[in-house]
This record gives sequence, structure tokens and C-alpha cells, in this order.
Amino acid sequence: MKRQLLIVLVAAMAALSAAQSAATSTLVDIGTLGGTDSRAMAGNEAGVVVGQSETVTGDTHAILWANGVMTDLGTLGGAVSQGAALNDAGEAVGSSETSTGDSHAFLWANGVMTDLGTLGGNTTRASAVNTAGQVVGTSSTATGGSHAFLWENGVMTDLGTLGGSFSQAMAINPTGQVIGRSLTALGDNHAFLWENGVMTDLGTLGGSFSQAMAINVSGQVVGESRTTSGDTHAFLWSNGVMTDLGTLGGNYSTAPAVNAAGQVVGTSQTTFGEFRAFLWENGVMMDLGTLGLASQAYAINDSGQVAGWSNLPTSSLRAFLWENGVMTDLGTIGGNYSRAFDINNAGQVIGISQTATGEIHGFISNSTLSVVIDIKPGNPQNSINPRDQGVIQVAILTTSTFDATTVDPATVLFGATGNEAVPVFDALKDVDHDGALDMILHFRTEETAIACGATSALLTGETSGGQAIEGTDAVVTVGCQ
Repeated sequence: MKRQLLIVLVAAMAALSAAQSAATSTLVDIGTLGGTDSRAMAGNEAGVVVGQSETVTGDTHAILWANGVMTDLGTLGGAVSQGAALNDAGEAVGSSETSTGDSHAFLWANGVMTDLGTLGGNTTRASAVNTAGQVVGTSSTATGGSHAFLWENGVMTDLGTLGGSFSQAMAINPTGQVIGRSLTALGDNHAFLWENGVMTDLGTLGGSFSQAMAINVSGQVVGESRTTSGDTHAFLWSNGVMTDLGTLGGNYSTAPAVNAAGQVVGTSQTTFGEFRAFLWENGVMMDLGTLGLASQAYAINDSGQVAGWSNLPTSSLRAFLWENGVMTDLGTIGGNYSRAFDINNAGQVIGISQTATGEIHGFISNSTLSVVIDIKPGNPQNSINPRDQGVIQVAILTTSTFDATTVDPATVLFGATGNEAVPVFDALKDVDHDGALDMILHFRTEETAIACGATSALLTGETSGGQAIEGTDAVVTVGCQ
């Protein structure tokens, strides 16, 4: 008998044997610095979160959160700081009030918050940092304008404009390409790509407005633009060409994210005026559905998992994770509201949620992939004698959506709660004779803590890539009289 954790099975046994792997998530409350509220804005591949939190004194400070510990990043001398983004080295950027009351961009690295200065004005704000530690954002100038900047190795460079007095840098990719928006000499707002000292106008879809919102490692840019008819449509710019991604039938769409494969997500109006999350790929815009009413997609990882938020039929707003055609309600940390802003390649979603007491706290999801296991393959009853001194065989099965050979046996535990016995043997074998290798493991019965009367047992572990897995199967205890 095979069962899959966290999915209620109501199909027949034939359908049960074909169960597929699915991810489930629980939300982890990142807490606060002693105040009431906190915000989680983004996360890196290690599951480190950047954001801000209210302190005991009521001030707001930028924070990093990792493995249950929240670190106060301090300020540049004032009372307020806010975290906006971080890279995989754990370097964080944002803005902070200075001792003179101005707001300056900062880079926090190795315990030190560095003031990035300005382009001659009084204010700066950092919006992104790449793996090389290059920071981009916007700064006021000595002449009263606001210009996009690139900060690197202690030097802030003015990226200029497309002819007007304003530009704003939104993102930077690993190769140092910067995107954002700028006023032109005619006063229109256009998306730009800056590279090697040159700011390029990406144009529009026929109207007078466009803005770039995200860029991937290949230099593909997404955002939104006005069309000749005055509607706003999502676009993908690649190799000098801006492509209209269209809509789901309505007049509006926008694209805030693109992954390494060029998959684009965003929000579009439907024919009936509803707003729906979408995934665009290879010229096709797919409606991702809702949890009841409207939905918006905000982030996508390189596996194609999408994070965003949707209204329940009761109108309550909930963060969601969409993958393989299924939109999953991530729930809340006690209240009625949650919202997702980011997702990393491990499938961890970052966002905010209302607590049971009505406060707003940041969260990160703890994503676990449920897998199909078969306890005692070939034994339909899965009979176990808790007093036996032998071993229990357990197979982790390869399915169409999960490769059991990727499991790291050294991380696997099995027993009454999934935290007991370590394997004493492991091998790869096609247990269910479907032509794909499965993983077979042996566990000492006495170490599993499976007691008389138990009806199921649980296996936990990780893949070699660090993805948490969990699977369960029914058991029947014998020899207990």
C-alpha cells in the first residue's frame, strides 16, 4: 500500500499507486525586534530573509532573519531603517535615516552598515544588490533631480537619464545590467537598460509610458507599457525587441518577474474585468486561477514555482504557491491575511501575514515535498511486529514528478514521527517494476518507536540539493498480544 503525505486520498487503490509528488508549506513567523510588527521583503537561496521590524521603543529597523534568529541591522544614526533586498552572500541593502534626518541608501555586510552617500542631494534609496555586491537605487542630485545610481567598491556612479530629470533603478542582474525607468526629453516615462556606461531606451508598446521591473541573468527584461490604444500591457524585452505579452481578455496586464528560463509572471485583467495571476511562456499566457476571487502573481523561481496572493471567497487575502497547475493556499500565521513577495529556488516563499492578535509579521515558508513511499514492498498489509529485532524495508518510489535517486540517504529518518531511525542499508532498485530506479532503505525495527496499535509510519529527509521530503504509509502492527 502506498500513500502520500498531506494529501487526502479518496480515489481507488489503482489511483493511489499513481500518486504524484507535491510540495506543502507551513509558514514560519520571523517575529519582531520587540515591537508589534515586522515585514519580510525578500529572501536568498539560503533562506535568509531581509526586511524590517518595529523595536521595543517603537522605531523601525532593518533586519536579517536566518534559522530562527532575527538580527537588528541598526541605522545610519537616525531612528528608522528599512531592508529592501539581499544577495546570496547575505549582504543586505535598503535605506536608513541619518543623524541629520536625511534618508540614505545602505549596504550591510559582515556586521557593518555602510552609508552609500548621494549624488549630491540629500536622499538615496537602494533597491537591489547582485552577487558581486553591486548596488543600484535612486538618489537626489545637487540640481534637484533624481537619478538612478550604481554603487560599487565605494563609488556611486550616476547612471544618467534618457534626457529628462528623473531616472530610477529597479534591479540588477549578476552581470551588472541595470533596469528601471527614466523620463525622456519629451517628458515621457520609458523603461531603460543600462550596461557598460550606456543607458538604452527600451521604447514602448506604442504609447507614451513604459517601466522595466525585473531582469534575468540572460538580460531579458519584463515590465509594463502603454499601448497605442492607451491600455497597459505586460512586456518582455529580449535582444532589442519588446514583445507585447497581451492579456487574459481585458485591457490590463503587468509583469513584475521573470526567471532564468524566460518564464514571466504577473497579473492580467480578464474579459469579465477580473484580475488574475498569469504565467507567460513561449508566447502563451496561462491563467493561474484563484483561491476564490482575484489573484496576483509577484515572483517566480527557476523551477517555475510562482508566489503571489489571492482572495478567498470570503474576500480574505492569502499568499499562494502555484506549481504544476495547482494553486495552494499557504494560510496565515494565525490571522486572516497573508501576502507573498518573493520565492527562492528551494521553493521557500517570503511575505507578510496577520497574526492571531492582529499584528503583521514577516514569514518564510518551510517547504516540504511529499513523496510516495512503500513500507515492506511486496507485503500488502505492511505488517510490523514492534517487538521484532530485525529490520524494516522502506522504498522511496520514483514517480513522474520525483526522482528517488536524488535522495541523500544520510539525511533520512524513519519511524513513528519521522525522527527516529537512521538507515542501516541503502541501495537503488526498481522496486515497483516501472523501469525507474527507486531507493530502498533498511531500518532497525527497535529504533523506529513504532508501537502496538500504530496505523502509519513517517519518513523524512532531504535530496542532495537540500529539498526537504516527507512521506507516509499505512502499517498494521502484529505480535502485540
